[in-house]
Amino acid sequence: MDSGIVCKVWNISGDIQSKAVKDNLKDSVGYILNSEKVDASLSMTVLEQLNRECKYIENDLKTFRGALVGSHNLSSTDIKEAVEQMMETKKFYGKTDGRAALHMLISLPEEESSALNSSKLMELCQDVLKEIFPDNQAVFAVHTNTDNLHIHVIINSVGLTGKKIHQNNKFISDVLHPCINKYASIYGFKQNAKWRVESNGDLSFVEQKIKLRNAIDISVENADDFESFIDNLKHQDIQVNVGKYISLKLPGMIKAIRSHQLGNNYTLDSIVERITCRKDDFLKVEVGHYSISRPEDIIAPNWRKLKRYKELTPNEKEYVLKQLKLGKNPWRENRLKNWQQNRIANSINSKNRIDTYIKHYSFDGSIEGAMSGIIAARKKVAHEKKMVSYAKQKYKPILDIYKQMQPIMKKAFLYEYENVEEYRSEYEKYRELTRRLKDGYNKDVFEVAFFLNECDETLLYAQAELKELSQEYFELKKYSQRNHLISSNSNSLLESVGFYDDYNEAGLINLGADSFYLSSLDSDVLVRVDKAPVKDKSGEFTQKYSVTVMDRFGVTITSIDNANGFYDFESKLEKLQNDYHLGHCRKFSNIQSAREHIRKSKVFKYDNAKEINSGESSDKMYSFAQAVNHVKNASHTNVVIDSLDPNYIAVSTVNNGLLKIVILNNHNKPIDSTDIPLVEKKNNDGYEELVRIQKKYGFSDKVLEFDSVDNARKQTNYTTKTHK
Repeated sequence: MDSGIVCKVWNISGDIQSKAVKDNLKDSVGYILNSEKVDASLSMTVLEQLNRECKYIENDLKTFRGALVGSHNLSSTDIKEAVEQMMETKKFYGKTDGRAALHMLISLPEEESSALNSSKLMELCQDVLKEIFPDNQAVFAVHTNTDNLHIHVIINSVGLTGKKIHQNNKFISDVLHPCINKYASIYGFKQNAKWRVESNGDLSFVEQKIKLRNAIDISVENADDFESFIDNLKHQDIQVNVGKYISLKLPGMIKAIRSHQLGNNYTLDSIVERITCRKDDFLKVEVGHYSISRPEDIIAPNWRKLKRYKELTPNEKEYVLKQLKLGKNPWRENRLKNWQQNRIANSINSKNRIDTYIKHYSFDGSIEGAMSGIIAARKKVAHEKKMVSYAKQKYKPILDIYKQMQPIMKKAFLYEYENVEEYRSEYEKYRELTRRLKDGYNKDVFEVAFFLNECDETLLYAQAELKELSQEYFELKKYSQRNHLISSNSNSLLESVGFYDDYNEAGLINLGADSFYLSSLDSDVLVRVDKAPVKDKSGEFTQKYSVTVMDRFGVTITSIDNANGFYDFESKLEKLQNDYHLGHCRKFSNIQSAREHIRKSKVFKYDNAKEINSGESSDKMYSFAQAVNHVKNASHTNVVIDSLDPNYIAVSTVNNGLLKIVILNNHNKPIDSTDIPLVEKKNNDGYEELVRIQKKYGFSDKVLEFDSVDNARKQTNYTTKTHK
């Protein structure tokens, strides 16, 4: 007999006429029948031949105790009932002549022919039938009457779909033999070397790698040390060379494959670890909690819903009609009020969330620090998520066994506890996979299921954690961009310019180009900082700094640079800091944001406002449009200053029959002027120009009037309050 598992197949014919066919059938039947029945008539019908072949199995079962019998696509293993069901299929499709059945024998080598392998051989037979003959009826029995444990299979030639078994010249070599060899490897039997030579050479490189992975997995399951692992591989007729790497070669392969080419689980170190730790408990997988619970909203808008007109009471209708006659629409005003409430609520709640994020993530109390903290937390979650994926990959051979068990789990349960006979093969396969888990890895199906579920849930949690951190990060980023705040730290002018920070540890300057704005909580000016690399007189590159002090609307007041060296530049910065109160500066990316920071950081108070041409004090206020028009004649000047934000002064005079308005900054320097018609000649263009000036320079409708700029400056005292 050939080395490894062997298989023989022959046809069972019904209506035999020629002498040659009789001789062939005589040889076949003589192989399976006992001596008492060898001389029986060979001219039989299909039914008689089926009965004869199947009765051999029955007689053999009676003769040799301990043999196992099973069926495929049949409801009974009783010989009479099995044959009747096969004939019913033939009659239904009108195919009762020709080949009655296919007789197949699968035999194990003598060294593997222990009676303990009977159930495994039976499972192998069931898997082969399911893969190659899924729609055909069959009965099979394991025989123990020889030195070689073997199984006989009788397969109905007509399938349940009406198709007859078709065997071309290469069916046995290309289909049947590779299939039997595959399941021989799975169940731990020695493969037939000749079949592998014929099949492995035709496999693609990917298929060869899959085959080697399966062989390594099975060898690891049954190995107590590395030497037994190598023996298990050789037992599967795999050529193995061990050095710095493990080289593997299937029969028929031209070139060996190093095991590390099969994946991370198949390197030399990984295989040794798998053998040593294959029965250890699963690794603990977990992801920490880094994101902060979303803070509750401080305020929820109290939506007020008005009734529709037809739902109003008579008194309510009367009131509404009066409001409409006065030009007021209660429904429009209600919508506006609701919108304003919602806008205010969103703003307050957003600021509360931002403050919470900064407190939780930031190490320095800044937005940048909070954003850096979130990035660090994301990196930790990503690393822990990667470790969970690593654990799943580490135990992939175990998880693969469990995944094979999942689709047949219910059927195995129905066979074991509900006696559903048709699921016997699934039960046997499920039991074999359970044995592989227990013997190979000391695990049961519940442990594996719990571990896999824990990994999947942990990965979902990690994904949710990353999503939450991302949302918090982008909320901070959006808030920062909306305010264009580069740094929320309050530093001196010298520190904010970054002159010291641009020098490295070796004392060399780091060249670069940048432009940003500074504003201070204690000052009403803006500072623009520009830096760029330039060549000095010697041709070497150096960093040029330009610092420009401007009023709120970008009009230059003064500027300095570092052309005369470091010490001169430092002393100039200190002077600017003292002159303009630039002790607590913040960086912004544009002038609008820096200007808004100044406006929001100050609360102004006034007193002793004087009426025009009068030394008496008055609290009387006017709108901006009214105040600038309070000019009596060409010799008269009216000075207008805002009661809340007195940084800018509007000086109005009559010039050439037009109202001339000049805007002065906080340092009394003219920064803008315009001419508009007088009140009696005012047109739409003049009105629009007034609105432009008012909005641009922040004049409210509560302005004060003075007779001169000096009086306005002297008599309007304002204080600055920092908003924390």
